[in-house]
Amino acid sequence: AENWIRIATEANRSRLCSLSDIEKLIETGNNMPLDLGELLRGLEAKRVPTRDWLQRFHAEVGRGDPPLECHSSGLFLLRRIRSLLTANGRAPALEALLAEDPLPASVPPLQLLRAESDARDLTTRVREALALRTAKMEALAGFHHEGLALRSGLPLPEEERDRWVLDHETELEFAMDRTEK
Repeated sequence: AENWIRIATEANRSRLCSLSDIEKLIETGNNMPLDLGELLRGLEAKRVPTRDWLQRFHAEVGRGDPPLECHSSGLFLLRRIRSLLTANGRAPALEALLAEDPLPASVPPLQLLRAESDARDLTTRVREALALRTAKMEALAGFHHEGLALRSGLPLPEEERDRWVLDHETELEFAMDRTEK
């Protein structure tokens, strides 16, 4: 019980605790023969808005063809998010979900949405710099490192992370090769 109380207290203080961990703590706490009401209410206060956010996320991202449930791949979800961020009329709904960050608990879909939004912004900056044709190697390398950082921060297995390609990646690599010579 002491260990559960310590972990639940930490979970209530942190935004880094995952929703699944919070749900496990609630389930375990509800089965303990102790009065853990205050800690459980704190955990529930994190679970409810995070679950609500996930439902809205899945309602927005899950519609389409094929339905989201047909794919468990995070890479598929990233591609769906990217296409919705660039689709007329759909981006504002995702932007509104992103504006709710930080959530009370950590959930991978928010991390993926944030990554795709950041990737879209990076692509815009890269393409603007390349259009001016005055980008220096240092700036191009900085863009490249930003892209690598986005990729390495994805909450996906390494194989899927490595297959995630930024929209501007080929253009940037070509420009870097051309600038080096």
